[in-house]
Amino acid sequence: MLLGITFLSCSSSHETQSASNSAYTGVNAHDFAELITEDFLREHLYIFAGDEFEGRGTGQEGIEKAAEYIKNFYIEHGVKPLGDNGSYFQHFHLNAYVTTAIEFELHSTDSDNSQVVNSSVFSTDSFGNEFTRIAGGGQTFSGDIVFAGYGVNDPNRGVNHFGEEDLTDKWVMVFSDIEHVVDGDTLIDTRLGGWQRTRDILFNRAAGGLILIREMDEEDYLEQSESFARLMGIPTGFALPGNPPRGRLSVPILTVSPSMAAAMIGLDESIEEYFSEFSKNPRDFEAFSLSHNLLSTSVTSQAEVPVRNVVGLVEGSDPELKNEYIVISAHYDHLGLSTPNADGDFIYNGADDNGSGSVNILAQARALMAAKEAGVGPKRSVILLHVTAEEVGLLGSRYYSDNPTVPIEQIIANINTDMIGRVDDDMAEAGIENYVYVIGAEIISSDLNNRMMEASEIRGHELELSMRFNDLDDRNQFYRRSDHWNFGRLRIPFIFFFSGVHADYHQPSDTPDRITYGPYAKRAQLIYSTTLQIANYPTPPVVDSQEFINRTQSNPR
Repeated sequence: MLLGITFLSCSSSHETQSASNSAYTGVNAHDFAELITEDFLREHLYIFAGDEFEGRGTGQEGIEKAAEYIKNFYIEHGVKPLGDNGSYFQHFHLNAYVTTAIEFELHSTDSDNSQVVNSSVFSTDSFGNEFTRIAGGGQTFSGDIVFAGYGVNDPNRGVNHFGEEDLTDKWVMVFSDIEHVVDGDTLIDTRLGGWQRTRDILFNRAAGGLILIREMDEEDYLEQSESFARLMGIPTGFALPGNPPRGRLSVPILTVSPSMAAAMIGLDESIEEYFSEFSKNPRDFEAFSLSHNLLSTSVTSQAEVPVRNVVGLVEGSDPELKNEYIVISAHYDHLGLSTPNADGDFIYNGADDNGSGSVNILAQARALMAAKEAGVGPKRSVILLHVTAEEVGLLGSRYYSDNPTVPIEQIIANINTDMIGRVDDDMAEAGIENYVYVIGAEIISSDLNNRMMEASEIRGHELELSMRFNDLDDRNQFYRRSDHWNFGRLRIPFIFFFSGVHADYHQPSDTPDRITYGPYAKRAQLIYSTTLQIANYPTPPVVDSQEFINRTQSNPR
C-alpha cells in the first residue's frame, strides 16, 4: 500500500516527519494514513488519559496539562498556531459556582429548646467529621431528619419504607447499600437503588436533602471523607460569558459517620449490627422522624473560570482553496476528579471519552504535515480544533463557532470525533469489530457523504459504515449531542464518527487498556482519507437536505 516506501518508525513520542521530498517519490497523500498506527495511538493515549492529567475536568488542573501537551506536539510537528495573538490557544472564561466549604450544625429537638449537639466544617482542609458532602450542596438548607431504611417503595414485595411520613423539605437518611436478596429470598426489586431511589426521594417526594449511611467502619469512613474532600472547590454549573451559572440550588447529598448514624437513630448497638438485622426482614419497617434537625450552610461564590480551546492549522497548498477550511474537532475535556467509585477511584480518565478523539487529531496532524512536507498535502486548509467544556454543555465548541479564528463562512465542513476507541456491546455480540457509526453526512449533505464513500473505497472498505443512528428522528438524537452540532446549527455540513456507548462510559474504568486499538486505528485512517477527499475536491460540500434545513431553521440554537 505504501508503494515500496518505508516510513520512519512511529514508536517514539514525537517522531520526525521531516524527510526530503525525494524520499516520497511516487507516493500520494493517502499513503500517509499508514503513519496512523496502533502504536502511535496507544502511546499517546496512555499519556493523555493517564492519571497525571487527572481526567481533564473543565476548570481543573489536569486539563491545563492536556492543553500544554497538545501545544507541544504541534510545535514539534510544525503545525501552525491559530489561536489568540499567534498562540495555539483561544482563551475565554466560563461563569461557574465554586463551593469551598459546607458548615454543619446538628440540633437536638428533644426539648423545647433546640440544642447544638455537633458542629463541623467540611472542606479540603477539614474532613473526617460526622458529615461528608458527596454531591450537590450548593444551597444552604435546614430541615428535620427522617430515617427511611432503604428508602424504597416496592409494592410487589410488600415493602414500603416511606409509610405515611411526609418528606417535604426534610432530610431523609437511608442505608446506601441494599441487600436485595437474603438466603435466596428476593426482598427488594434490584432496580430500586442508585439514581432511581435518589430521584424518587429528592424530586418525587420533595425532600430537601439526602443522608446516606454506608456499610463501612469508622476507618473506611475517614478514608472516604478524605477522597470527597478533594472535590471541594471544583467549579460547577458552567455557563458561557453573559449567562449566570447553572444549578446552584442543588440539593445536598451527604454521608454520615457510622457512630453518628447510630446515635441519631438511638441505637444501643453499632450501625453495622443494626444493618445486618434490618436486612434480614425489611418488610416490617416504616420511616420515622428522628429528634434532630440539621443545618447545612454552603460557602459558595460565583467565579469566572479561565478555559481555552486549542487550535492548530495545516495550511492548504492551493493559493485559492487554502482560504477554505475543514475543521477536525474533538473535545479534550472529560469529567476530571469526581465521585469515587466502589474501589475509591476518583479519577475519570476518559480514554475513550474523549481521549480517543483527541489523540486521533494528533494523528491527523502528524499524517497531514508529513504529506504536506512531501508536496502532496491538502489543497484546502485543515483546522485542528480541540474544544473544552463539552461535558458541561458543548460550551467550548459553541464559543468557537460564535467566535471563530477564521471567517465562519470560509469553514466548509466539520469532521467531529467523540468516542471512537471501543467496540460497543451490540457490535461485539454480532462479532463485528471493524465498523464505525456515521452520523451526519447523507442526512445533511450528499456531497459530504460522497467524499466519505470515496475515502472508504480508498481504504479498501476496511470498516463497515453503520448508519444505525444516522436519522434526524433517532431517539438518541446523536446528531445534536456532540460538538458537531455547533457547526451544524450554522448549516456547516458535518460528519460525526462514533463507535458507541459502553459500560465504562462516564466511569473511572474508561481507561486506555480497554481501547480496541486495531479498529481505532482504522477509524482514524478513514478520517484522514475523508479529510483529504473533502480538501482536494474542486467544489465544497453543500447542505442539500431540506429536512435538515427545516430543523436548523426551527431550532438554530
